[in-house]
Amino acid sequence: LGSRNCAYKADAAVEIGKRTPGMKYIVSGANLIWDQSCSEAEFLYDRLKEHGVVASDIYLENRARYTRQNLEFAAQILRKFQADGTLSDRKRGSLRVGFLTGGFHIPRARLILEEIMAGDNWEVVWFPAYGPNTRPESWFENPTGRDVILTELRKTALLRQTCAASKAVSHAMDCYL
Repeated sequence: LGSRNCAYKADAAVEIGKRTPGMKYIVSGANLIWDQSCSEAEFLYDRLKEHGVVASDIYLENRARYTRQNLEFAAQILRKFQADGTLSDRKRGSLRVGFLTGGFHIPRARLILEEIMAGDNWEVVWFPAYGPNTRPESWFENPTGRDVILTELRKTALLRQTCAASKAVSHAMDCYL
């Protein structure tokens, strides 16, 4: 998943790829990076290629403007690959999928993905990446890091409340009908 300062994510993805033969990459994000020169996805694509990742192993998704869209559009690509057998693990019939994003961002992204992938037969692994402002040992000392982390915590809390309310309404409707 992209972000405006996302080089550290591409670098982390390359390290994971070194340990995972045959790995494919989906880079996602339409927002412009910090210097406004290109989209997040385009930056990540170029960065992966600079590190030796073959272009045919990178899939560019450059429509997503926020987390839900990053995950929805990536899921569409994954479903296409699963349908045509490109990436399926034939032994289990499932698709092994890794999502790399900011470690602080994983709880909210996981909640969103659970909704998006309902019914999909995927084995999902989350990989945390930390940028210069959001390292676990120092984010609280950095004004930018504090702002990023606290904003994400607020978004996650709001999403959890929304999910809980939605489940309660759904349960009530099931009981009523």
